[in-house]
Amino acid sequence: MSNNAPPVTTRKHWFRGRVWKDIVLGVIVGAVASLFLGDIIGALTIVRTSSVANGWSAPTQCGVPASFVVEGGCAIAYPAINQPSEAMYWVAQVDGSHAALNGANTYTIHFAAGQTPPVNAFWSITTGAAKTRVMTANAEHKYSVSSHSSLTTNADGSLDIYLGPSLPTGAPESNWLPTPDGGFVLWLRLYQPTDPSWTPPAIQEVQK
Repeated sequence: MSNNAPPVTTRKHWFRGRVWKDIVLGVIVGAVASLFLGDIIGALTIVRTSSVANGWSAPTQCGVPASFVVEGGCAIAYPAINQPSEAMYWVAQVDGSHAALNGANTYTIHFAAGQTPPVNAFWSITTGAAKTRVMTANAEHKYSVSSHSSLTTNADGSLDIYLGPSLPTGAPESNWLPTPDGGFVLWLRLYQPTDPSWTPPAIQEVQK
């Protein structure tokens, strides 16, 4: 009677090879899962740690001591963020009616008299493409307006910032920020903010 069972040494080699394959597969699956989990934690952290007002949002709990979950999420979502007392980062992708910002439209941001961003240093507004979230080139080579831009105020002391593909009629050029094609995102950064309760006004589309 013949015995067709593989030698003991062969079975050991097969078992060891199978174990190593399972270990390698587990490491790969775990690494991929951790990437997705990191994105989920980062997204949840953005929601949990943000203040929301008038279509804008800003992280308020990142850059300061917090639970390991919050700190881990902040490290993923905002790897180089300052603490809120040093800088506030407001971001908007929609206007006051919650419509997505589009570079083909013209918008205004109206700061009432005495209601410009309260800072000890300076504030700035920049735009970027919605998909890549990076600034894009424009013919004017102008990528931000700020409190250092020699902005023109209105007679009542209020301030209007204009966003659009071309300079609106009658608008001061210093107050205009060119917008990229398609969807875009807007950042309003306050350096050394003095009033943590301050929130930016809604972005208003100029009707044609």
